[in-house]
Amino acid sequence: MKIRIGYQGIEGSNSEWAAKKFAEHNCFGEVEYVPLVSSSAVVNAMLLNSIDYGVMAYRNNIGGLVSETVNALSGIHYEMVMRAEMKIHHSLFVRDSSVDVSDITAIISHEQALKQCDDYLDARFPDAEIIKSDDTAIAAADLADGRYDRATTAVICKKEAGLSRGLFLLDENIEDAESITEFFMIRKSPNEAHNGSDKPKTEIAKIKRLKLIASPALSVVLIGISLLLTAIGLISGGTLAFTFITSGAVFAFIAAALTAFRGKIMASVPHPAEGYWRYNAAAVSGQDPNQAHDFTRIVEIKRRGGMLHFDGWLCSKFIYPLFSSTKSSITPPDVLNGSIVYWYTGTVNISTNAAITGVAVVEWNVENEYKQINKMNGWYLGSASKEIGTLSYTRITKAEFDYVKNNRPIQI
Repeated sequence: MKIRIGYQGIEGSNSEWAAKKFAEHNCFGEVEYVPLVSSSAVVNAMLLNSIDYGVMAYRNNIGGLVSETVNALSGIHYEMVMRAEMKIHHSLFVRDSSVDVSDITAIISHEQALKQCDDYLDARFPDAEIIKSDDTAIAAADLADGRYDRATTAVICKKEAGLSRGLFLLDENIEDAESITEFFMIRKSPNEAHNGSDKPKTEIAKIKRLKLIASPALSVVLIGISLLLTAIGLISGGTLAFTFITSGAVFAFIAAALTAFRGKIMASVPHPAEGYWRYNAAAVSGQDPNQAHDFTRIVEIKRRGGMLHFDGWLCSKFIYPLFSSTKSSITPPDVLNGSIVYWYTGTVNISTNAAITGVAVVEWNVENEYKQINKMNGWYLGSASKEIGTLSYTRITKAEFDYVKNNRPIQI
C-alpha cells in the first residue's frame, strides 16, 4: 500500500524535495507525493485522512516564520514526525534569452523567497513591482504558461523548477545570505483537538479504584462491619468470641488506616495535566525578548514532591533547557474547570542570555473527570521583562516529545 505524503507547493518546490528526503530517511517503501500548494490544504488533507503525512516549511533564518504554516497549524492537534533543515538557493528566471534585464518591471515569487532576496531586489530592481505567489514553482509555471507578460516579468524560484519549465536563467544564488529553511513532517495526532475525548481505560480504572479506596463511605462501612463483628463476639461468647472480636478489630484498623492516609491515596491519583505538551507564548506587546524565538517549545508536567512540576525546553539546532517551575498551586484532579498557577525560573542561551522568570496560569474545562485534557490556555507575567503574554498548551505524545527533545533536525 502506498504511503501518501502531501506537501506545500507543487512539483519542483522546495517542499517536494524535503518530502522526498523525509521519505528516504524513514525508509518508506512505495510513496505517492501529493502537491497541495498551501499549508492549510496539507493540514485539511491530513485531518481528513486523505494523506498519511504532511510536509511544509515552518521557518527560515532570514524570512522568519512561514505565516501560512503557523496559521494552518494553529488550533489543531498534530504529531511531529521529523524536522529537517535545508539550505535554500534562489534563482532569477525570465521567459527566454530575448528578455533584457532593464525591461523587467515585475518580479513574482512566494512571500518567503521575496523576503530572503530583499536586499538583492532593492539593489538590482528598485522600481520593479513585487508580486506574491502561492509558491515559487507555481510562479515559474505561470510564467512558462504565459500568464504573465513574458517581456517584462521575472520569477524567483528553485533552479531546477525554472529549468524544468524551459525558462531562461538570469542569475542564481541571489539570496541575501546563507538561507536555511526548517521543514516539518507531521501526521494526525491520536489526541483530539478538544477536551472531550475519554482518558485511557487503564487510567480511568485506576482513578476509580483509588477513589473507592479513599472514599469516606468505605471507612464508614468498615467501621460498621467492625462494630457488628465485635457485638456478635460479645453475645456469642465461648471460643467464637475471640474470633469475632479480633476480626472486628482488624476492620476497625483498616478503616482508621484509610482515614489517616486518605490524603496520600488521593495524591496518587494522576492529575489530568500530567504528561507532555507543546506550547506557544506570545507577549501582548510583541516586544518580550524572552519570547522572540521562532522555535518549537515543549514541556513535561509531572508530580514531584506533592505538587506539579513544569520543565520546559526550546528546540532548535540544539536543545536548550528553557525553564523549570519552582512551585505550583493546583486544583484537585476531579475539578472540571481547573487551573494551575506555577512560578518559573531559568535562562536561555540563544542570541541573548535572556532571563526567564515569572508566574503563569493555565486553565482547562472538561465535561467530567474521566475526559482527557488536550488543551490548556492561560497567561504569564514575566518578572524580568515586566511583560504580560498569552500561553497555549497542546498535549503531545511521549514519542513526539522524545523525538523533539532528543533529536536535532536532519540536514537535507
